[in-house]
Amino acid sequence: DTIWYASGSQIKVWTESSGIVSYASGFSGLGNIVQDANGYLIATDRSANRVYRIDQEGNKICIAGNGSTAGGGSVRNPQPADSDSCPSRWVGLPTSKENRSAW
Repeated sequence: DTIWYASGSQIKVWTESSGIVSYASGFSGLGNIVQDANGYLIATDRSANRVYRIDQEGNKICIAGNGSTAGGGSVRNPQPADSDSCPSRWVGLPTSKENRSAW
C-alpha cells in the first residue's frame, strides 16, 4: 500500500518497505491533493494561491494561479514551479467523480 499526504510545505509518501519519504517540497501551505488518471498528483498550495501538478519524480509544474487572490495568470501553457506566471485553468483535470481519487 501507498499513502500520500500533505505535511505543511511537503508532500510525503508512506510505504511499508520505505516508511515515510518526502516526495515534493517547497510549498507554502498545502491544502488538498488528488491523483489524476495519468498518475500525476495535483496539489493546492493555499498559502501561495497556486495549483501544481507533480510528476512521478516529484517535479512540480504550476497549472493554475498567479500568487494572488485575484486573477489567475495566463490561460494557456503550464509553467515550471519557479515561474511567476501560471495558467488560470488547466484543461484535462477529471470532471466526473468516477475519474478522481482523493486522499
